[in-house]
Order: sequence, then C-alpha cells, then structure tokens
Amino acid sequence: MAYGPDKDTATNQISYTFKGGNGFSAMLGLEQGSTSDFGYNDQGRTKSYLIDDYTPHILGGLKFEQGWGSLSGIVGYDALDEVWAGKVRIDVKFTDTVSAFLMGGYQSDWDKSAGVNNYYANWEGDYAIWAGLSAKLSDKATLNGQVAYEEYGNVSAALNVRYKLVPGFDIIPEVTYTSYDDSRGDPVEGRLRLQRNF
Repeated sequence: MAYGPDKDTATNQISYTFKGGNGFSAMLGLEQGSTSDFGYNDQGRTKSYLIDDYTPHILGGLKFEQGWGSLSGIVGYDALDEVWAGKVRIDVKFTDTVSAFLMGGYQSDWDKSAGVNNYYANWEGDYAIWAGLSAKLSDKATLNGQVAYEEYGNVSAALNVRYKLVPGFDIIPEVTYTSYDDSRGDPVEGRLRLQRNF
C-alpha cells in the first residue's frame, strides 16, 4: 500500500498474492513498519511505526485487470495506533499512448493536532483524492501530470516528462505546486531526476 503517497518508505513485509488467471488477484500482507518523517521533513517531525509487540501491521487488497485498465482496492490496519486506511483506484487506457487514473483514500480517526497518526495515510484530513494522466509524446518521451486534494484544504499538482535518453537511463524534469490551507504558503518546486535502471 505504501505510506500514503510516500512509496519509498521501507519496511520488512511477508505477503501472499493469489492470481486467478482471469485478471483477478488478491493479496494479504504483514508489515513491521518503519521510522521516517512521513512527509513532514519540512517541520522536523519524525515518528516511529516499528511494531513494539507481536501484532504486525496488516494489509489486504483486491485487483481486477483487463485490457481497458484495472480496478483495485486495498486496506491497511495500523497496529500501533489501532487505526486503518484504505484506497480505491481505477486506471483506464484510452489508447496505446494515453492513460489516466483516479484514486480516493480514507483514513479513520484523523487528528489535526497530531499530524501524521496513521502508518498507511499521510494526507491531512479524513479523505484525499488523486487524479493523473500520462501521454506518450514519442518513443522516448512521456508526459505525466497529477493533481491531489486533501480534506484539510490542501491542493497540489505535479508535471513531469520522463525522457529515455538511452536504454536503462531516464531523465525526469519535474515541477510541483502545493497550496496549503495554513501558514505553509504556496510553494513551487522544481527538480531533475536522473534514473539508471538495471
């Protein structure tokens, strides 16, 4: 499930995935958790979600995939804070070069004063919505865009181009904009990612 949008947060996991052969699959996983800033690095806040007893974090998900795209859902239970979060996502392939997705997330017992208080959700508010579009511009370049809204009032958008310079090496320039509904303002950021795939 990853930690909200922060899919780079590492954890030890034991999982099983069943594939039915007709596009249907299901998974069940147990996770140890991890320690990170969970998206709050600009505020100097960290929290440990490493389990402290024999009860692990629990994941369960379903997916149905066909030629037109896929529909999936997943639920995670945070064993430390005894809260849960879930996401539902639909991906649609309009053509061989254009695709889009829409995803919604919900978490239980969000607490504004606590900030992040759910291992499986780092959005602010009970719910959040994401939407994205990808368009292949050429054999080497793909344009990707995404927007997001959180119940707390935050809105963000990102736009990048993934350019395959040579096989196994991508250059990804990206611009992001976030409008926070508080004193954090409306930052605009740019970054350049060089990715070598082995």
